[in-house]
Amino acid sequence: MHCTRQSTAHQHDRLPASGRYNRPMTAQPIRAVVFDIGNTLWFVARHPDPAEIARLQAQPLRPLLAAWGIALPCPPEEIVRAVYEAGEQAERLEKERGSLREVSIPLLLRGALAVRNIEISADQANELWRATWIPERHSGVRLYPDTLDVLAALKTEGLLVGINT
Repeated sequence: MHCTRQSTAHQHDRLPASGRYNRPMTAQPIRAVVFDIGNTLWFVARHPDPAEIARLQAQPLRPLLAAWGIALPCPPEEIVRAVYEAGEQAERLEKERGSLREVSIPLLLRGALAVRNIEISADQANELWRATWIPERHSGVRLYPDTLDVLAALKTEGLLVGINT
């Protein structure tokens, strides 16, 4: 497998009236490939059970808050649901605005706790957020049949591989 691409013209080059560049473009070797992970390397084979996801995300909340000396006055699933609902609402608003801004889950966690009179720091919110991540296997995703073969071939060719989502 030998990959090449056509290099793009430099910004300082001007197009002549013909609309074509006067100097030939040279082929450059590809050094890296970047994938968008969702629906490129994997797909959602089955939609996860929202109650199971909430249960898994809620498990680390009470012990982590207790380690900080904070008693949770409600079931931890209630916090997870509040964050999920606030996140959906925030994403809708951002979409309506035409914004690409990502919703801050740590900020939503702080808000869900603040309305229950629990104050945590930004660092604690980030730690809670990281603690509530669950493995992708619970999210119903599966690799496409050729994903591992493609990644192995790219590695064999010595190409760098990046993942973006």
